[in-house]
Amino acid sequence: MKLDGPIPAAEIPGIVAEKRAAVEKLGLTWKGTRFDRYQQIIDDTFRGASANLVVPTNTRIDPLLRREAMNQSIQLAVSRPCWERFRTETSLVARLRMILKGSLSQEADEDKARNTLLELCAGAVMLNTDLQVTFPDGDVEDLIVQLPTVPGESPLPPLAVECKRPQSVSTIQGNIKKLRREQIPARISAGYAHVLPVIGVDRFAPLPHTLSPFDTLNNAVVRSQRVAADEFDSLRTRNKFKLDPATAPAIGILVSGAIAIPRPARPRFWLGQMLTYYYIADAADRRVEAIKRISRSQLDADRLP
Repeated sequence: MKLDGPIPAAEIPGIVAEKRAAVEKLGLTWKGTRFDRYQQIIDDTFRGASANLVVPTNTRIDPLLRREAMNQSIQLAVSRPCWERFRTETSLVARLRMILKGSLSQEADEDKARNTLLELCAGAVMLNTDLQVTFPDGDVEDLIVQLPTVPGESPLPPLAVECKRPQSVSTIQGNIKKLRREQIPARISAGYAHVLPVIGVDRFAPLPHTLSPFDTLNNAVVRSQRVAADEFDSLRTRNKFKLDPATAPAIGILVSGAIAIPRPARPRFWLGQMLTYYYIADAADRRVEAIKRISRSQLDADRLP
């Protein structure tokens, strides 16, 4: 099942069940994991839902836990297209096993299970823009992407992607500092010419559960992304950003999750993700030009209503 736009609420349990079958086919155990509990929550929420249901009616479920169940389950679902990009099935199974672990709700500042899932989501949304995406074996870079080049120009070197999930806006500066002092120099030392950080905003700027009647889906996604971009602007103004455009041409801002769209004629849920870019290098930089091309293709492909 392809997630490329709003769908009826009644279809959501089937999407989760389909991903469970794919995980178990790899020999992994789903039963007893946090995703098993998420599936129960989603089934209880939408069981018997009509095509017109938008706001869940089961009030016995904690709304914060329901949001976490929806967001994590949808992130697992949208990551599915990139699973075959792993160099070996063993590497994929190891990452999925890590993703299945963890607590029901976000507790620790550093959550390996959710961080690993973010890496797969970033890979999936980049794959959707026709980028070449691969996942390395081991625990060095999170993933590797090859930017497209204009015919007749020399190929651009591959980008090492580093994914981050800041706990709050106030912790973004610490994430940037770690990238600048540790992770980017390590990737450059390993032979990469460029690094592309990707910031997941689901912890500090999550999508609303339900779109207001006078709002648009595009505006809701942009508002979440803008929280991170505004903080980047603030850090640059205070001279605390300090990422070198020679090695980090841009930062990706990834919004993912589920949001209800209560339109009277056609109520639906949007399930998916959107990746935009905050540019550090000059607009004439070949890397920036390439990223802008894939950004436009993503906006066209996702067809936000």
